[in-house]
Amino acid sequence: MQSADNYSDLFNRIDASTIAADKALRNKEWTTLGLELNNGQSLMEELGVCDNALTEIVATMNKMPDIVGTKISGSGLGDCVLGIGVLNDVDWIYKEILVKLSARGVEHES
Repeated sequence: MQSADNYSDLFNRIDASTIAADKALRNKEWTTLGLELNNGQSLMEELGVCDNALTEIVATMNKMPDIVGTKISGSGLGDCVLGIGVLNDVDWIYKEILVKLSARGVEHES
């Protein structure tokens, strides 16, 4: 378990990353924004608010050549993953279930 000082430091780093991402977005600096999303994602993982499924989606998207950065939405265990760039459809196996990861979301046939 983290101490209050460790959480304070972590929250300060999250704040700094959010400010940097906002600046990059306002200046249309997409690569910098992507880097800040990746940084923010690492901080969410450090905070312990990202589950295995979301971590795998982030990793899969980050391997795509036209994605410059990804991050879970919300305050953790978010309902989606935000990516900057162009998402190419990809077949993805999660817990032995074949799904398609696309701009429409994660889909599978029942």
